[in-house]
Amino acid sequence: MRKVLFTIAAAAMACACSNSSQFSIKGKIENLNGKIYLVTADYTPIDSAEVQDGKIYLKGRVEEPVIAFLGTSEGGLARVVLENTRLTVSGDLNDPANIRVKGSPANDAYSAYLDRLSQLTAQFYDPNTTEEQRNEIIRQDSIAQAELIDANRDNILGAFLFCSDKIYGLNGEQIEAEVAKFSPEMQQTDYLQEALKEAGIQKKTAVGQPYMEITLPDSTGEQIALSAFVGKGKYVLLDFWASWCRPCMQELPYLIDAYNKYHAKGFEIYGVSLDENKSSWESTVKSQQMDWIQVSTLEGWECPAAQQYGIRSIPANLLIDPEGTIIAKNLRGEELVKTLAGLLDNKK
Repeated sequence: MRKVLFTIAAAAMACACSNSSQFSIKGKIENLNGKIYLVTADYTPIDSAEVQDGKIYLKGRVEEPVIAFLGTSEGGLARVVLENTRLTVSGDLNDPANIRVKGSPANDAYSAYLDRLSQLTAQFYDPNTTEEQRNEIIRQDSIAQAELIDANRDNILGAFLFCSDKIYGLNGEQIEAEVAKFSPEMQQTDYLQEALKEAGIQKKTAVGQPYMEITLPDSTGEQIALSAFVGKGKYVLLDFWASWCRPCMQELPYLIDAYNKYHAKGFEIYGVSLDENKSSWESTVKSQQMDWIQVSTLEGWECPAAQQYGIRSIPANLLIDPEGTIIAKNLRGEELVKTLAGLLDNKK
Protein backbone atom coordinates (compact mmCIF):
# COMPACT_ATOMS: atom_id res chain seq x y z
CA MET A 1 0.00 0.00 0.00
CA ARG A 2 1.25 3.52 -0.67
CA LYS A 3 1.40 4.36 3.02
CA VAL A 4 3.21 2.64 5.86
CA LEU A 5 1.37 3.04 9.10
CA PHE A 6 4.09 4.72 11.07
CA THR A 7 5.30 7.11 8.38
CA ILE A 8 2.19 9.18 8.98
CA ALA A 9 2.59 11.34 12.08
CA ALA A 10 -0.18 12.77 14.25
CA ALA A 11 -0.48 16.39 15.35
CA ALA A 12 -2.00 18.29 18.22
CA MET A 13 -5.25 20.18 18.59
CA ALA A 14 -4.91 23.96 18.63
CA CYS A 15 -6.17 24.21 22.19
CA ALA A 16 -6.04 21.86 25.13
CA CYS A 17 -9.22 19.98 25.87
CA SER A 18 -8.60 19.93 29.58
CA ASN A 19 -7.88 22.46 32.28
CA SER A 20 -4.90 20.38 33.36
CA SER A 21 -1.57 22.23 33.34
CA GLN A 22 0.29 18.98 32.69
CA PHE A 23 0.09 15.96 30.47
CA SER A 24 0.24 12.37 31.57
CA ILE A 25 0.47 9.18 29.53
CA LYS A 26 -0.51 6.01 31.33
CA GLY A 27 -1.18 2.53 30.11
CA LYS A 28 0.34 -0.77 29.18
CA ILE A 29 2.18 -2.12 26.17
CA GLU A 30 2.35 -5.87 26.45
CA ASN A 31 5.82 -7.49 26.21
CA LEU A 32 7.58 -4.17 26.74
CA ASN A 33 10.32 -3.88 29.36
CA GLY A 34 13.22 -1.48 29.76
CA LYS A 35 13.20 2.21 29.03
CA ILE A 36 10.63 4.13 27.04
CA TYR A 37 11.19 7.63 25.71
CA LEU A 38 8.88 10.49 24.81
CA VAL A 39 10.49 12.87 22.35
CA THR A 40 9.41 15.56 19.92
CA ALA A 41 9.47 15.03 16.17
CA ASP A 42 12.98 16.52 16.07
CA TYR A 43 14.10 14.11 18.84
CA THR A 44 14.16 16.64 21.66
CA PRO A 45 13.64 14.66 24.91
CA ILE A 46 10.43 15.34 26.82
CA ASP A 47 10.33 12.50 29.34
CA SER A 48 11.44 8.91 29.85
CA ALA A 49 10.67 6.09 32.27
CA GLU A 50 11.61 2.55 33.17
CA VAL A 51 8.96 0.05 32.12
CA GLN A 52 8.17 -3.11 34.04
CA ASP A 53 5.59 -5.62 32.83
CA GLY A 54 4.62 -3.16 30.12
CA LYS A 55 3.27 -0.52 32.50
CA ILE A 56 3.94 3.05 31.37
CA TYR A 57 3.70 6.37 33.16
CA LEU A 58 5.03 9.57 31.66
CA LYS A 59 4.25 13.14 32.61
CA GLY A 60 5.28 16.72 32.00
CA ARG A 61 4.10 19.97 30.50
CA VAL A 62 4.14 21.44 27.03
CA GLU A 63 3.77 25.15 26.26
CA GLU A 64 1.63 24.32 23.26
CA PRO A 65 0.51 21.13 21.51
CA VAL A 66 3.40 19.33 19.85
CA ILE A 67 4.05 16.31 17.69
CA ALA A 68 5.79 13.62 19.69
CA PHE A 69 6.37 9.91 19.66
CA LEU A 70 6.85 7.10 22.09
CA GLY A 71 9.74 4.79 21.45
CA THR A 72 12.53 2.63 22.77
CA SER A 73 16.22 2.66 21.94
CA GLU A 74 15.35 0.37 19.03
CA GLY A 75 12.84 2.70 17.38
CA GLY A 76 9.49 4.44 17.51
CA LEU A 77 6.31 2.78 18.75
CA ALA A 78 3.53 5.33 18.45
CA ARG A 79 2.91 8.90 17.43
CA VAL A 80 1.31 11.14 20.04
CA VAL A 81 -0.82 14.27 19.83
CA LEU A 82 0.79 15.72 22.95
CA GLU A 83 -1.15 18.32 24.88
CA ASN A 84 -1.65 19.05 28.54
CA THR A 85 -4.28 16.44 29.27
CA ARG A 86 -4.54 12.85 30.41
CA LEU A 87 -3.75 10.29 27.72
CA THR A 88 -3.70 6.53 27.66
CA VAL A 89 -1.63 4.12 25.63
CA SER A 90 -2.32 0.47 24.91
CA GLY A 91 -1.11 -2.27 22.61
CA ASP A 92 1.46 -4.99 22.21
CA LEU A 93 5.15 -4.64 21.38
CA ASN A 94 4.77 -7.65 19.10
CA ASP A 95 2.14 -5.77 17.09
CA PRO A 96 3.39 -2.17 17.02
CA ALA A 97 1.10 -1.18 14.15
CA ASN A 98 -1.82 -1.38 16.56
CA ILE A 99 -0.41 0.55 19.51
CA ARG A 100 -2.82 3.41 20.18
CA VAL A 101 -2.78 6.64 22.16
CA LYS A 102 -6.17 8.01 23.20
CA GLY A 103 -7.72 10.47 25.63
CA SER A 104 -8.17 13.71 23.70
CA PRO A 105 -10.28 14.56 20.64
CA ALA A 106 -7.16 14.80 18.48
CA ASN A 107 -5.72 11.47 19.57
CA ASP A 108 -9.10 9.74 19.46
CA ALA A 109 -9.80 10.97 15.93
CA TYR A 110 -6.37 9.95 14.74
CA SER A 111 -6.61 6.55 16.42
CA ALA A 112 -9.93 5.90 14.70
CA TYR A 113 -8.32 6.77 11.38
CA LEU A 114 -5.40 4.41 12.10
CA ASP A 115 -7.85 1.63 12.95
CA ARG A 116 -9.50 2.14 9.58
CA LEU A 117 -6.13 2.28 7.83
CA SER A 118 -5.09 -0.95 9.55
CA GLN A 119 -8.17 -2.70 8.20
CA LEU A 120 -7.56 -1.39 4.70
CA THR A 121 -3.91 -2.44 4.85
CA ALA A 122 -4.86 -6.00 5.83
CA GLN A 123 -7.33 -6.14 2.95
CA PHE A 124 -4.80 -4.72 0.54
CA TYR A 125 -2.20 -7.40 1.30
CA ASP A 126 -4.67 -10.27 1.40
CA PRO A 127 -3.52 -12.61 -1.40
CA ASN A 128 -7.14 -13.04 -2.46
CA THR A 129 -7.57 -9.32 -3.08
CA THR A 130 -7.75 -8.44 -6.78
CA GLU A 131 -5.97 -5.53 -8.41
CA GLU A 132 -9.28 -3.80 -8.92
CA GLN A 133 -10.07 -4.20 -5.22
CA ARG A 134 -6.64 -2.84 -4.29
CA ASN A 135 -7.27 0.27 -6.34
CA GLU A 136 -10.57 0.72 -4.52
CA ILE A 137 -8.82 0.29 -1.15
CA ILE A 138 -6.37 3.04 -2.07
CA ARG A 139 -9.31 5.25 -3.03
CA GLN A 140 -11.08 4.52 0.26
CA ASP A 141 -7.93 5.36 2.20
CA SER A 142 -7.67 8.69 0.39
CA ILE A 143 -11.31 9.44 1.16
CA ALA A 144 -10.87 8.57 4.84
CA GLN A 145 -7.88 10.85 5.20
CA ALA A 146 -9.58 13.69 3.34
CA GLU A 147 -12.58 13.40 5.66
CA LEU A 148 -10.31 13.48 8.70
CA ILE A 149 -8.60 16.64 7.44
CA ASP A 150 -11.91 18.33 6.58
CA ALA A 151 -13.25 17.59 10.06
CA ASN A 152 -10.18 19.18 11.66
CA ARG A 153 -9.47 22.32 9.64
CA ASP A 154 -9.71 24.43 12.79
CA ASN A 155 -6.91 22.60 14.60
CA ILE A 156 -3.36 21.44 14.08
CA LEU A 157 -4.34 17.83 13.52
CA GLY A 158 -5.93 18.77 10.21
CA ALA A 159 -3.11 21.14 9.30
CA PHE A 160 -0.44 18.58 10.02
CA LEU A 161 -2.12 15.74 8.15
CA PHE A 162 -2.61 17.98 5.13
CA CYS A 163 1.05 18.98 5.11
CA SER A 164 2.37 15.48 5.82
CA ASP A 165 0.65 13.79 2.90
CA LYS A 166 -2.15 15.51 1.03
CA ILE A 167 -0.02 18.41 -0.16
CA TYR A 168 2.04 16.18 -2.45
CA GLY A 169 0.87 16.09 -6.03
CA LEU A 170 -0.96 19.42 -5.76
CA ASN A 171 0.03 22.42 -7.84
CA GLY A 172 0.54 25.86 -6.36
CA GLU A 173 -3.02 27.09 -6.89
CA GLN A 174 -4.46 23.91 -5.40
CA ILE A 175 -2.26 24.20 -2.31
CA GLU A 176 -3.32 27.82 -1.78
CA ALA A 177 -6.98 26.87 -2.17
CA GLU A 178 -6.64 24.10 0.43
CA VAL A 179 -4.84 26.37 2.91
CA ALA A 180 -7.64 28.93 2.54
CA LYS A 181 -10.11 26.32 3.87
CA PHE A 182 -8.37 26.28 7.26
CA SER A 183 -9.23 28.70 10.03
CA PRO A 184 -7.30 32.01 10.07
CA GLU A 185 -5.49 30.86 13.22
CA MET A 186 -4.36 27.63 11.60
CA GLN A 187 -3.19 29.47 8.49
CA GLN A 188 -0.56 31.18 10.66
CA THR A 189 0.93 27.91 11.93
CA ASP A 190 4.34 26.78 10.77
CA TYR A 191 2.74 23.87 8.94
CA LEU A 192 0.53 25.94 6.70
CA GLN A 193 3.09 28.72 6.27
CA GLU A 194 5.45 26.06 4.92
CA ALA A 195 2.62 24.86 2.68
CA LEU A 196 2.31 28.35 1.24
CA LYS A 197 6.05 28.41 0.59
CA GLU A 198 5.65 25.10 -1.23
CA ALA A 199 2.83 26.64 -3.26
CA GLY A 200 5.15 29.45 -4.29
CA ILE A 201 7.79 26.98 -5.47
CA GLN A 202 5.24 24.94 -7.40
CA LYS A 203 3.96 28.08 -9.13
CA LYS A 204 7.49 29.10 -10.12
CA THR A 205 8.14 25.67 -11.66
CA ALA A 206 4.76 25.25 -13.37
CA VAL A 207 4.43 24.60 -17.10
CA GLY A 208 4.67 27.95 -18.87
CA GLN A 209 7.14 29.47 -16.38
CA PRO A 210 10.77 30.30 -17.20
CA TYR A 211 13.38 27.89 -15.90
CA MET A 212 15.55 28.85 -12.93
CA GLU A 213 19.30 28.79 -13.22
CA ILE A 214 21.27 26.17 -11.28
CA THR A 215 24.99 25.44 -11.28
CA LEU A 216 26.25 22.15 -9.85
CA PRO A 217 29.54 20.20 -9.94
CA ASP A 218 30.19 17.17 -12.11
CA SER A 219 32.20 14.20 -10.84
CA THR A 220 35.49 16.06 -11.41
CA GLY A 221 34.30 19.10 -9.45
CA GLU A 222 33.78 21.32 -12.49
CA GLN A 223 30.80 23.63 -12.08
CA ILE A 224 28.25 23.09 -14.85
CA ALA A 225 25.48 25.65 -15.36
CA LEU A 226 22.09 24.65 -16.73
CA SER A 227 22.18 27.84 -18.82
CA ALA A 228 25.14 26.42 -20.73
CA PHE A 229 22.60 24.27 -22.58
CA VAL A 230 19.27 26.07 -22.33
CA GLY A 231 18.75 28.70 -25.00
CA LYS A 232 21.23 27.14 -27.41
CA GLY A 233 18.54 25.87 -29.74
CA LYS A 234 18.12 22.79 -27.55
CA TYR A 235 15.31 21.13 -25.67
CA VAL A 236 16.73 20.29 -22.24
CA LEU A 237 15.36 17.72 -19.82
CA LEU A 238 16.22 18.66 -16.24
CA ASP A 239 16.17 15.20 -14.65
CA PHE A 240 16.36 14.47 -10.91
CA TRP A 241 17.32 10.91 -9.99
CA ALA A 242 19.52 8.73 -7.73
CA SER A 243 21.29 5.40 -8.09
CA TRP A 244 19.39 4.02 -5.05
CA CYS A 245 16.02 4.93 -6.56
CA ARG A 246 14.48 1.84 -8.17
CA PRO A 247 11.79 3.76 -10.12
CA CYS A 248 14.59 5.97 -11.48
CA MET A 249 16.42 2.91 -12.74
CA GLN A 250 13.19 1.66 -14.33
CA GLU A 251 12.93 4.94 -16.26
CA LEU A 252 16.50 4.71 -17.57
CA PRO A 253 15.73 2.70 -20.73
CA TYR A 254 13.31 5.41 -21.84
CA LEU A 255 15.83 8.18 -21.12
CA ILE A 256 18.54 6.34 -23.02
CA ASP A 257 16.19 5.72 -25.94
CA ALA A 258 15.19 9.39 -26.06
CA TYR A 259 18.79 10.55 -25.81
CA ASN A 260 20.01 8.23 -28.56
CA LYS A 261 17.17 9.19 -30.90
CA TYR A 262 17.09 12.93 -30.39
CA HIS A 263 20.43 14.17 -29.02
CA ALA A 264 21.71 14.89 -32.54
CA LYS A 265 18.50 16.80 -33.30
CA GLY A 266 18.84 19.15 -30.35
CA PHE A 267 17.90 17.25 -27.20
CA GLU A 268 20.01 17.33 -24.04
CA ILE A 269 19.64 15.89 -20.56
CA TYR A 270 20.96 17.68 -17.48
CA GLY A 271 20.93 14.95 -14.83
CA VAL A 272 20.94 15.96 -11.17
CA SER A 273 21.73 13.04 -8.87
CA LEU A 274 20.46 13.04 -5.30
CA ASP A 275 23.06 10.46 -4.34
CA GLU A 276 25.26 10.90 -1.29
CA ASN A 277 27.80 8.23 -2.20
CA LYS A 278 30.07 9.34 -5.02
CA SER A 279 31.22 5.86 -6.02
CA SER A 280 27.61 4.63 -6.30
CA TRP A 281 26.73 7.62 -8.44
CA GLU A 282 29.74 7.29 -10.73
CA SER A 283 29.52 3.52 -11.12
CA THR A 284 25.81 3.72 -12.02
CA VAL A 285 26.43 6.42 -14.61
CA LYS A 286 29.19 4.34 -16.17
CA SER A 287 27.51 0.92 -16.04
CA GLN A 288 24.18 2.24 -17.33
CA GLN A 289 25.85 4.31 -20.06
CA MET A 290 24.19 7.53 -19.00
CA ASP A 291 26.17 9.59 -21.49
CA TRP A 292 24.59 12.97 -20.81
CA ILE A 293 25.50 15.76 -18.38
CA GLN A 294 25.69 14.47 -14.83
CA VAL A 295 26.01 16.70 -11.77
CA SER A 296 25.56 16.29 -8.04
CA THR A 297 26.38 17.99 -4.76
CA LEU A 298 26.22 14.56 -3.05
CA GLU A 299 23.88 16.04 -0.45
CA GLY A 300 20.88 13.84 -1.16
CA TRP A 301 17.57 15.61 -0.59
CA GLU A 302 19.47 18.66 0.70
CA CYS A 303 20.70 19.35 -2.84
CA PRO A 304 20.02 23.09 -3.39
CA ALA A 305 18.71 22.49 -6.91
CA ALA A 306 16.18 19.94 -5.64
CA GLN A 307 14.95 22.38 -3.04
CA GLN A 308 14.85 25.24 -5.54
CA TYR A 309 12.68 23.19 -7.90
CA GLY A 310 10.50 21.76 -5.13
CA ILE A 311 11.49 18.14 -5.74
CA ARG A 312 9.79 15.93 -3.15
CA SER A 313 10.04 12.57 -4.90
CA ILE A 314 12.08 11.04 -7.70
CA PRO A 315 12.25 10.40 -10.57
CA ALA A 316 11.19 13.92 -11.47
CA ASN A 317 11.88 15.95 -14.58
CA LEU A 318 11.08 19.20 -16.38
CA LEU A 319 11.36 19.73 -20.14
CA ILE A 320 12.67 23.19 -21.07
CA ASP A 321 12.33 24.59 -24.58
CA PRO A 322 14.97 26.64 -26.47
CA GLU A 323 13.46 29.88 -25.13
CA GLY A 324 13.94 28.70 -21.55
CA THR A 325 10.28 27.96 -20.83
CA ILE A 326 9.14 24.86 -18.95
CA ILE A 327 6.84 23.07 -21.39
CA ALA A 328 6.26 19.72 -19.63
CA LYS A 329 6.83 18.04 -16.27
CA ASN A 330 7.37 14.47 -15.14
CA LEU A 331 7.31 12.79 -18.53
CA ARG A 332 7.29 9.06 -17.83
CA GLY A 333 8.05 6.06 -19.99
CA GLU A 334 7.23 6.47 -23.67
CA GLU A 335 5.72 9.93 -23.10
CA LEU A 336 9.18 11.48 -23.30
CA VAL A 337 9.92 10.06 -26.75
CA LYS A 338 6.42 10.90 -27.97
CA THR A 339 6.79 14.50 -26.80
CA LEU A 340 10.21 14.87 -28.41
CA ALA A 341 8.91 13.31 -31.63
CA GLY A 342 6.32 16.05 -31.92
CA LEU A 343 8.92 18.72 -31.27
CA LEU A 344 11.96 17.47 -33.19
CA ASP A 345 11.02 14.96 -35.89
CA ASN A 346 10.13 17.71 -38.37
CA LYS A 347 12.92 20.02 -37.26
CA LYS A 348 15.17 21.02 -40.13
